[in-house]
Amino acid sequence: MSVVIRLLPNIFLWIALATVLLVWWSRRRGRTVGSWELAGLALLWLIFTRPVAEALIWPLESRYDQPTLAELQIREVQSVVVLNGNAHVPQPESLTTSLEPATALRFLGGMELCARLGPECRVVFSGAAGAGRAGLPAFENLVRLAELVAPDRQVISESISGNTAQHPEQVRPLVGNDPFALVTSAHQMPRAMRSFRRHGMEPVPYPVDFQIHGAYNWMDWVPSIDAAATGQAAVREYLALAFYTVARR
Repeated sequence: MSVVIRLLPNIFLWIALATVLLVWWSRRRGRTVGSWELAGLALLWLIFTRPVAEALIWPLESRYDQPTLAELQIREVQSVVVLNGNAHVPQPESLTTSLEPATALRFLGGMELCARLGPECRVVFSGAAGAGRAGLPAFENLVRLAELVAPDRQVISESISGNTAQHPEQVRPLVGNDPFALVTSAHQMPRAMRSFRRHGMEPVPYPVDFQIHGAYNWMDWVPSIDAAATGQAAVREYLALAFYTVARR
């Protein structure tokens, strides 16, 4: 029963089955389906499966490992910079409703890391609530949420940055020359590190929000929306890296 419940709402599976039926109907009508069309259908099926989607995003997520607490302490890291993701206006009296999943994981990762580093560690939230939302008041809720869960923790923020390339310029005045850990989604870390290094900064990468989970079974070879989202995130990041490379030449 659990398998049926997982399969029934899978819109990509129904699209794939409808396509197969269309091919079968075409052949019944005497229409020829060439090898290229069949290969295209097979490719379409595969790119929406979890193993293939995770293979696409693996080169990005495997670039940087999380450093150990001892490594961070040796480098005297006492600031944790969290790059903000998308956010929205929250529901009344519920700050967490303003956070999208990736933003929530970055928030939790940054707060946890700072707690492990000790009471002197401070959290720096950098960035607006997504592209084109610079200065959106909704993102002040991250600071308010941090102050609720860790009232004794020093929390500062800036909401001017509208994209990854703008973070370094806004972060520098907040951290100065002190070493700091950089927290963002694992697949976005290569682009973030490239941006900071171009501004002469060398943060310690601390990736979170990993999309690769492994441990596959036969269900993972069925197309799904989750796999499509992972694949789309990978493709978007490759395009962004290419754009950053070309734009900075």
